[in-house]
Amino acid sequence: MKIGWDLVTRKEYFLSSWKSDDDPSEGEYFLRIVTKGYPQFFTFKGSKKIFRGGSWNGVGFSGYPTHQLSQYRQRFLMNDKQVFLECDILDKSIVSIYKLRASGLGQTYAWTNQSNTRNVISTGVQDECERFALCGANFVCILDGNLPTCECLKGYVPKFPEQWNISYWSNGCVARNVKSDCVNGSSSDGFWKYTEMKLPDTSFSWFNEILSLEDCRNKCLENCSCTSYSNLYVLDGGSGCLLWFDDMVDMRRFTQGGQDLYIRVPASELDNGRRKKMMLIIGITVGGIIFGLTCACALILRKRGVARFIYRKHYESILKKEEIYLPTFDFSVIVKATQNFSSCNKLGEGGFGPVYK
Repeated sequence: MKIGWDLVTRKEYFLSSWKSDDDPSEGEYFLRIVTKGYPQFFTFKGSKKIFRGGSWNGVGFSGYPTHQLSQYRQRFLMNDKQVFLECDILDKSIVSIYKLRASGLGQTYAWTNQSNTRNVISTGVQDECERFALCGANFVCILDGNLPTCECLKGYVPKFPEQWNISYWSNGCVARNVKSDCVNGSSSDGFWKYTEMKLPDTSFSWFNEILSLEDCRNKCLENCSCTSYSNLYVLDGGSGCLLWFDDMVDMRRFTQGGQDLYIRVPASELDNGRRKKMMLIIGITVGGIIFGLTCACALILRKRGVARFIYRKHYESILKKEEIYLPTFDFSVIVKATQNFSSCNKLGEGGFGPVYK
C-alpha cells in the first residue's frame, strides 16, 4: 500500500477513518502527505491539522521516534514524479493492517501463522504534546509525566506572559528584544543546539540532500530570515540540510530517538548563555568544596579517634619541618619526677590514660 501523491496526474492516495466503529463510510479524519515545503505526514479533522507525523529522516518520520517496528520496512520515494510512503512487511508469515479509527487515532493489527487471533501491535495512543501547535510558535513541548509543559526557545520569550503563567500557550513565543546584526547575509549570530527533538513544521522550509551540516550552518547564516537548521537524514552520522524561515511551529523534546536542531540566536544571547554556564560551574565547584569541608569537620567533631589521628599527623608534620629535638628519660627519672605517680601530681585523664605533672 502507498500513501502520497502522483505528481504527474495530481492524484492523491490517502487514508480516511470510518464514520464510526460500525459504519465504514468515510469519516471526518484523514491521514495524508502534504508536499508543501519538505513533505510530511499530517492527520486532519476535516480541513484542520490535528497531528503532524513529521518529515522523513531516512529511517522514519521525526514525529514517530519510538514507533519504528522491526518487522516493517518503510521507504519514502520523492522525485519530480511522485511523493510516496511505501511499507513492506519483512516477515511474510505476518498479515498486518493499519487502520485510522473513527476517533482519529491510528491502530496496527497483525495475524501470524501461529495464531488465528488478531493482535494489536500499536494502539496509536497520543499524548498532549502531539497535538498540532499546542504551544503556538517558537516553543518546545516537554512531557512532565502525563502533563505537557511549554518552554520558549533560547532567545525567545512568551508573547503574552500573563497567559503563559496560567498555562495558556497557544499564542506562543516571540524573539527577545535583542537585535540581530545580520545585514546582507553578514552576521555574528550563532546557534543554540537542541537534542532529541521533533523537528519543526517543514511547510516553510528549504532542503538539500547533498549539503553537509557545516555547509547547512553557513547557508543559514547567509540568509537573515533563516531561523534554524538541521540534518535532513540521520543515517551514518547525518547528512543533507533542512533550513527553516520565520516562526518554528510544533516542536517537542523526546527522551530518545529525536534529532538535533540548531536555533539561530544573536551573539549576545550566546554570551549570556556561556556566562550563566560558567557561573553555574563556579557555584557547583565552590559548593562542593564547602560541602566537603563541612563533612570533614562534622566527622572530626563526632569521632575523637579521627581527631587524634589528624592531630597526630599534623604534629608529626610540624616536627619534621622544624626538626625539634625531643629528649627521652629513663623510667626511674619519671618515677622520681612524679613522686611514684602520686595522685597529687596527676593533672587529669584522657583517651591515652592519666596525665602527670
